[in-house]
Formats: sequence, structure tokens, C-alpha cells
Amino acid sequence: MLPTPKFLFVFAVILYAFYRLPDKFKVSASQSLKRWGPVFGLIALVAAFVILLNPELIALGLVGDTAFFDFLVLAISFQMQGWVTRAWNFVVNECRPFARFVVAHAYCIYLVLISLPLAIFWALAEIAAPVQDIIHRLRS
Repeated sequence: MLPTPKFLFVFAVILYAFYRLPDKFKVSASQSLKRWGPVFGLIALVAAFVILLNPELIALGLVGDTAFFDFLVLAISFQMQGWVTRAWNFVVNECRPFARFVVAHAYCIYLVLISLPLAIFWALAEIAAPVQDIIHRLRS
């Protein structure tokens, strides 16, 4: 199948847009793909190129609706994994001062946790006698 003139025109416009893209939007060395990133990028480019060459690929069922939805779910799961990773890193970075405080004052926290049940038991013991007197008066 030969590329149509419309496809070549669209491809040329896209290439020109990427060529004219300002430097602040171009991929820097710190944003370069690591590990499996280039492999997934290549697979995505090949799939996109095949679909551009044959837009009826999905409609004809060669890829199929289930495969399309599988790819959609895979993309959403990658996106959600990125969100969860960023949220986890945010929580870890924000909780680090609290964790340092807890570790530095562990002996105080230990004493509070040990003395808290004793204080509650003491308070209940102090309240129990007057409550029993009130209940005894109400019954009689």
C-alpha cells in the first residue's frame, strides 16, 4: 500500500511542527527514556505508524476491539502507576520530618503509650465509685 498524498502532507506538517518546536518543549537529557522506555516507545511508534498507514486496521478487526481496550487499560494503568508513584514520593518526602521527630523522641512516645492505658484505667476507677453510688440511689 502506497502512502496517499494526504498522509504525506500530514506527516510533513507534523515533522515541520516538531522542527519548529521551542527548545523548552523538546526532550532534554534528564527526560530521556531509561531502561524499557525506548522499547515501549519504538513499539508505540510502529503501532501508530501502522494505524496511520491503514486507518481501517482497528475497524477491520485485525487488532480487534478487545485488543484496543486492552491497550487502553494498559495505558490507563501506566498512567495511574505514575500518579501513585508521585503521590507515594510526595507522602514520603512530606512525612520525613515527622518520622525524624518520632525516631528522635521515641522514648517519650513509648512512655506516653505505656502510661496512657494506665491513666485511662485510673480515670475509670475514679469515676466508677460515684457512678455506682448514683445507680444505687436511683434503684432504691
